[in-house]
Amino acid sequence: MIKEFTHVVEGKNETFCITFGDGAVNSRALVSRVESPETLVIMEASGTLAAIKAKLESTDAFLDDAIEKVKSSGLIEKAVQTGELQNGTL
Repeated sequence: MIKEFTHVVEGKNETFCITFGDGAVNSRALVSRVESPETLVIMEASGTLAAIKAKLESTDAFLDDAIEKVKSSGLIEKAVQTGELQNGTL
């Protein structure tokens, strides 16, 4: 499953996508620009409670939560500015 979302970076609306990464079911989400396969941010369910929640949540809810978290964390902006892969937790 892939979901698209928009986010303002450096004053411009940009379109990104988020999808599941390798690993345990619903435990990792990868963020990239729609037009590029380069991963900018990896969001991972960390800790026992987060892992349990990730397994119980629907795939839509997991990706929606990951989108909200990555947008509010500033990790997309940091990845774009530095050119380095960023990691975050859910």
